[in-house]
Amino acid sequence: MSLFNRKKPQGLTNKSSGRTEVTRYAARPLQFVQSSTASRALVLGLNWRTILLAGGTNAAITIAREGAATHYCVVGGQTVGYGLVPKDKTQTLPEQSYPAALLAGRQHSGDALFALSLSSTEIWVAQTRSGRPSGIDEVLIERNGQVDKLALAWLSKRLAQNSSSVVYTDIDVSTTGAKSHVSSLASLMTIPAMPADALLALPAANFLAQIKVPMPLLKVAGAVLLLWVCNTGYDAWNASVTAQKRAEEMAQRQQNEDPKKVWLESINRLGGGRLNPSIDNLRPLRKSLGELPVNWRGWHLKTAVCKPQTPNAGKQAWSCSANYESDGKVNTATNVELKSSIPQGFTAKFAPTQSLSLEWSVESQVSPLDVAALPPRAHHLLVTASKLQELLPALTDAPKITFTPLTVTPPRRFDGTAIAMPSDVDLPSEASISLKGPLRTIDALIDRGVAAEWRSLTLSFGQISAEAVNLRTSALQVELNGIFYAKN
Repeated sequence: MSLFNRKKPQGLTNKSSGRTEVTRYAARPLQFVQSSTASRALVLGLNWRTILLAGGTNAAITIAREGAATHYCVVGGQTVGYGLVPKDKTQTLPEQSYPAALLAGRQHSGDALFALSLSSTEIWVAQTRSGRPSGIDEVLIERNGQVDKLALAWLSKRLAQNSSSVVYTDIDVSTTGAKSHVSSLASLMTIPAMPADALLALPAANFLAQIKVPMPLLKVAGAVLLLWVCNTGYDAWNASVTAQKRAEEMAQRQQNEDPKKVWLESINRLGGGRLNPSIDNLRPLRKSLGELPVNWRGWHLKTAVCKPQTPNAGKQAWSCSANYESDGKVNTATNVELKSSIPQGFTAKFAPTQSLSLEWSVESQVSPLDVAALPPRAHHLLVTASKLQELLPALTDAPKITFTPLTVTPPRRFDGTAIAMPSDVDLPSEASISLKGPLRTIDALIDRGVAAEWRSLTLSFGQISAEAVNLRTSALQVELNGIFYAKN
């Protein structure tokens, strides 16, 4: 997808407390996300308001004009969305431009919240009620790259107002306790759209009432205008009939579409937010742990934690931090002395007197989850389980492998109704795995090729007596967590 028209609104703020009654309903500059084939563009940043009075399109146009908008759309004659395309932009409005919030509302007929990643520092949020956009959809910006925290804060606030809302997102929202489904801006590109869904340019306002025209001339102009309106009305009616017929034909094709095919396409799209199981991404991480000092000039290692970051351009970085405590002895190095002896590749963060930390990161190659290439459950329960059984004498806790089906958003027909999953389609499954044992356990995993999507690593250091030494004891203990995937 390509992105353009990213200009921020002038004189407005993202904080509701900073809005006046006028700016609250003012149209804001729109943003567009276009598919890689330029076949469709999603429109972000619309104001959504209910049309309370009779009037349909006329009432919608009136509301849009009051907000100083340049473009608008109408949903079912009850809701209007409007926004501003800056006139100083050389980029023209794409032909097939559909409001993202309107298409998102078709994923759920009730109340829903959407928080979808736009870039490493931006996330798009929207709210729908009874399947219709509500309020404002907007792009939130976190310049420090912590868009997950920004999205969780926004979702938590909305869920506090309506706890029954279903969440659609591509981030981890398990802490909110809400029912969530995997979604993305790319998936909105595939939702069917009708010609009536397209964003329209706001027609020019009537200026005749603002000027004085002689009555005879006004009558002649009125007659000419009437002829023009009749001709335009016929053209519009004819175009409407043609568009309706085309929409009905497309809807019929959608209804006749093979359910198995569209379900398999939905399942394959799961790979966009997950990674292929691998053992290779543990190799650079294990190497960095071997370079981590355990006793550093009178400071001893307490714990170290490593977590993977969001992949970017086929690479994933692990962010790690190790905590140290002072021995409190006479020869223990001071912060100034430690600064001159920081190991290469590490960054020190000093705290007053008794603690400090070393931070570092490692990078590995990754690829999106290939659902079609996943092994069956039987493979894990036989082959993978056998490899883990060889490690049991060295593990402090026997790992369990329990598979559960992944949640897949049902594909929908042209009218927005969900397509039932055929009985001969199998959902992919996942199983959480947690391994606890000596640090050398990672070496054994790499040697045996136990592949998973690894999600966290915790290392702890503690003194042990010589009498207690066995396969399961070590001064360096590790806990490694990940996910196994299977076809059924």
